[in-house]
Amino acid sequence: MNALWTALLPAIAAGVFGIGGVLLGRRQTTDQAEVEHGQWLRGQRLEAYVQFLEAWEEALADYQNMQDTWDAYTDANPIYQAQNGEEMIFGAVSDRTHGFIVAVRPLRERVQILGPARVETAASVLHTTLVELRQELLARPHETGWDHFDELMS
Repeated sequence: MNALWTALLPAIAAGVFGIGGVLLGRRQTTDQAEVEHGQWLRGQRLEAYVQFLEAWEEALADYQNMQDTWDAYTDANPIYQAQNGEEMIFGAVSDRTHGFIVAVRPLRERVQILGPARVETAASVLHTTLVELRQELLARPHETGWDHFDELMS
């Protein structure tokens, strides 16, 4: 019986250590996959954030340009002086500013999908600001002053 234990003990120990080694190796592979996924996700997030901010800044610059050249859309524009000219200007401004919103929306949605929540919230606030700027420009033919528009721009 003693000889039997002498033969079985090393085999049992080898089996236990072999299974432990496999489990440890599997754990290391899982850890490596988690690290690589984290790196990939950070890269995707960074790309999404940069694209969103670039599009947002471009839209903001376009809004600023529209404000700076507002007279070209209104008083100095012969179309504005014509019958239904205000509606035509309103339509042109509406179409152009709608393009700003449409260009930024899918980038905001990508940021929202990739998270985290703080960045998702910030992206939504920035997008909402673009929508509010659009509403301010569309109200221009009936309003005077740029105070609220300037406040949104800053």
